[in-house]
Amino acid sequence: MNPILTELRFEDVQPIWKEQLWPERTSKIEKISYISSSGIIDMQIGQWGTNPIFLGFTNNTEIVACVSSFQTNQHEYRCRGIWVQESFRSTGLGLKMIDALIEIIKKNDSQASTLWTMARLRSVGFYQRAQFKNQQIIEGYEYGPHQMMSRILDSQSMQSV
Repeated sequence: MNPILTELRFEDVQPIWKEQLWPERTSKIEKISYISSSGIIDMQIGQWGTNPIFLGFTNNTEIVACVSSFQTNQHEYRCRGIWVQESFRSTGLGLKMIDALIEIIKKNDSQASTLWTMARLRSVGFYQRAQFKNQQIIEGYEYGPHQMMSRILDSQSMQSV
C-alpha cells in the first residue's frame, strides 16, 4: 500500500520526534520553536506560531513520515521536524511533504513569502533538492552546527503534490 498524505496533530508527531528524530534531546519538545530565521531566540514568534501545521504520510495506521511548519513573523514560516522512516527514504515523501506545506501556507496566507529551515549539515543536500538556498551556518543549538536555509514562496517554485 502506498502511504497517504494526511494532516496530523502534535500529539501524533511528538513521540516520533522524541524517539526517532531527536532521541538524545535534552530540551523539551514543544509545538513550535522560538528560534528565528536569523538563528536567534525570539519570544515574539509565539504571537505568530499559534496555529502550527503537522503533516505526514501514513501506511495503514503507522506514520512513516512527518513534518511541521509554523509562522515565525509576518511573512516567514519555518519547516521543522522533518522525518521519514528509514524504509521510505529516497522515495520522494520528504519533497512531497514540503510541497504540501507550501500549498497549505499559500492557501491560508497570501502574504507568506519564505519557508525556512534550520538544517542539520547532513541534510543540506535534501533541502537543496527541495529548492532551499543556503543562508548561514549557526551554532549553539542541540544537534548543531546547522545550516540556515530558505526557499522563496512563489507560484513558479511550487510543484503539485
